[in-house]
Amino acid sequence: MTTFYIFRHGNTKNTEGVSSFIKHLSLDGGGPRDLPILPKGKDALEKIGKYLKDVPTESNYTSPYLRCKESSKIVSDVSGKTFEEDERIRELTRSIKGFVGFKGRVKNFLKEIEDKNYSAVTICTHGAVIAAIKHLITSGKFYYFQGMDFPAPGNLMIIKGKKVEILNFNKK
Repeated sequence: MTTFYIFRHGNTKNTEGVSSFIKHLSLDGGGPRDLPILPKGKDALEKIGKYLKDVPTESNYTSPYLRCKESSKIVSDVSGKTFEEDERIRELTRSIKGFVGFKGRVKNFLKEIEDKNYSAVTICTHGAVIAAIKHLITSGKFYYFQGMDFPAPGNLMIIKGKKVEILNFNKK
């Protein structure tokens, strides 16, 4: 049984507004790929890195979006873990049609981890991906309306079996 250590990318802000967001949408949606994280969330990411430093993992993954790559780099610098980019854990396209493909790629990602029989993995990704992973592991099902069931940045979700624990690293 794999233990999952999952954290969301640091806080972001789209400073150019909705028109910039639409302009930067990737072909399959999911928001701008090049949105950076804000300085205010870096402290919590460093704390997550300190926590994960002594947690043995066999593999570590990050979404290819800039906000995840920046966040996983902060954690990597503290923990020494190396993160591999994986397109399957990129952001969700906010449509029913996009949801079907999204759910399939997250299931495929989890199947690969299961097939490799890892004891523990770390994942840096987006909220909807965290929600999908949580529900697919704990119940075997994931519905569109559950896509907002994820913790805020600065939290670490640990999933072992069907048990979910959330550690908050936003506190001073």
